[in-house]
Amino acid sequence: MKEEIMIKEIEEKSTIIKKYRILEFFSEDNNILSSMRLVFLMFGIAVVLVWSYVSILSKTMSDIPAGVQTTCLILIAGKGYQKLIENGSDGTSVLEKLIKK
Repeated sequence: MKEEIMIKEIEEKSTIIKKYRILEFFSEDNNILSSMRLVFLMFGIAVVLVWSYVSILSKTMSDIPAGVQTTCLILIAGKGYQKLIENGSDGTSVLEKLIKK
């Protein structure tokens, strides 16, 4: 009885995952899971929330510190580099394709 309930719950959760295509967010072009997008999204949300909070408290539009901007640029560059070296479905990376041309 408990096993049937657990199986039903698992099926419902997998239906939700399929419906909202959650795993697609974490998949690269080569269908390998990656957390780089999640890290970038979480960092972006944190920056916006903290910036909004500080701006509301000070009643002025606060500047985003250079260190935060640099970290954001590093994350963007990391995602770009990951995309450049990842292998596609044919087994070659974007970098290899560019070199061959």
